[in-house]
Formats: sequence, C-alpha cells, structure tokens
Amino acid sequence: MQNLTISDGKNLSVTLSDYGARIIAIDFKGESLALGYDTKEKYLADQFYLGASIGPITNRIAHGKLSIHEQEFQMPCNEGKHTLHSGGVGFDKLIWQLKYQQSNSLCYELDFDLETVGLAGKLNVLARYAAHNGALSISYTSQCDTDTYINLTNHVYLNLNGNGNSGGDVLNHRFNLLADSFVDVDRESIPNGKTIGLKSPFKYSLSTPSLSQLDGACDHHFNAKPSPESKKREIFNCISPSSSISLSVLSNSPGFQFYTGRFLSEPFAGSAGFCVETQLAPDAINQTNFESPLLLANEVREQVTEYHFS
Repeated sequence: MQNLTISDGKNLSVTLSDYGARIIAIDFKGESLALGYDTKEKYLADQFYLGASIGPITNRIAHGKLSIHEQEFQMPCNEGKHTLHSGGVGFDKLIWQLKYQQSNSLCYELDFDLETVGLAGKLNVLARYAAHNGALSISYTSQCDTDTYINLTNHVYLNLNGNGNSGGDVLNHRFNLLADSFVDVDRESIPNGKTIGLKSPFKYSLSTPSLSQLDGACDHHFNAKPSPESKKREIFNCISPSSSISLSVLSNSPGFQFYTGRFLSEPFAGSAGFCVETQLAPDAINQTNFESPLLLANEVREQVTEYHFS
C-alpha cells in the first residue's frame, strides 16, 4: 500500500493510495475534509469502502443475480441475500498499478478478471485523479473484451466542517440535490422499480427531512437532470455553516447515490460523513425501466466527476 499526494499548488491537496485506487485525505485551505484511517492495517480491514474506487458493479443487486444475453450469472452475496459493491471482492480490495504521476495528477490502472465476481471477461480500468483550482477531478475509463455490466463510483466520505474524523456529524450541512426524482426501495434497500418525483433543486437536511422515505438518514439514488451528449453538469451542492466551506459536484453520470453515513461505526460516529457516489441506479441490471449499465465488447466508456471546493 503506497500513498501519494497531488496538489493544485494553491489550496487543495489530495492523498491517494494504490490500494483500491482510493482517496486517503482531502485538505482544503488547511482543513481536512475526508474521513480516513490512521493505519495501513485499518484500511486493509475496511468495511466502509472508505474513499475507494468501487467496481465492477457498485451498489446493490437483488440476490446477486443477473443475466447477459440470456446467460445467467451469480455474484457473491455480502449484504444478507443481496450483493453490495460487487460482493466484497471488487476493485476496492486490490492493489492498482501506478501508470503515471505528476505534481497535480496521477493515474492508476487495473486489469480485472471478471470471474472473480462471478461474471465473464477481462476488464481494463484507468482511474485518473487531478487537482486544479480548488477542484478534484476523478475519471474512470473502462474497456472489456466481452459484453458486460459496468457501474463504477468513488466512495469518499466528506465532512465540510473540517478536522477530518474530529469534525463531528454532518447534521448542520445544507444539501441541495439537483435531481428530478429518486429511486424508491424496499426494506432491504432494493429498488422496487418505482421513482418518486422531486422539485429540483431538492433541499435536504438530516435534522429536518422533508420526505418520509428519507426520514432520519439518506441512502438513496437520485436521478439527475439529463445532460446533452453526456456532458458534465452540476448535480449536487452543499455548505457547512460552521466552516463556510462549500462543495459543488459536477458529473456526466445520470445520477448519484446520496449516503449520509448512517451505517458508520467505530472508529467513526454515525453520520460523520456523507457520500455523493456518481453512478447508474442500483439494480439497474434487473430493472427494465432504469438505464442499463451494459458495456459492449471493446467499447470505451468514460465517467467523469468533479468536486469543486470553495
């Protein structure tokens, strides 16, 4: 496990690791904004996907079952009878190869045998990180030798209060979700095929939720406003009143999972950080009315997300 740091040369520096191509720390204007562990051993035992690149299929899959061109596959089930984040044996558990490093950017590469997660094919993924003018850019480029499903994201936990793990909870944060709807789920957090409409921007607060489905915590997928030609657009913003630090998230992804950290536990407190996981909808593989994550053989797909701090 090797840690490297990139910087915009001004206010933003980001520490990254080849273990899971993950974010270890984000420092902005002297404030630590990302949750992290203090030892290598804790990262190796990580259960919260802290700052990690998640794939080949992020989020939940009902019963771990899927089919590609009528061929059925079974992925590992690691959340009861369902699969979460590729069954616990995905990208986040592997050492990625450093492809290049510059003062403000670096790139990791992973060659992944999809049989590891019960699928078929050889997948190549590049994870590029860049810091520029107060913004962190994350770009994932994927290509496979056969048709497969791909849904990637980064799972960094943010707390704009500063002070990293000592920043308290995010109950004071003011969140604006630039989304038209969110995916309704059952008691096991599996989509039921329905979406619930929203007035965009949707203002969300952990302390005073405005929808019964989001009462007390949020772990839902939000469908962002469509973007022509899959260009980046703002999908989320928030601010911490205590630090006055704000965040704007731009992405070319069709949506994002907004997670307010309710399942965090030692060494963290519940709701100590929030995640904006840009991606396709959970269980989209088995939901015909959701956008399909199918990646055709030899097709190159790029997903770009930017975290702008100010």
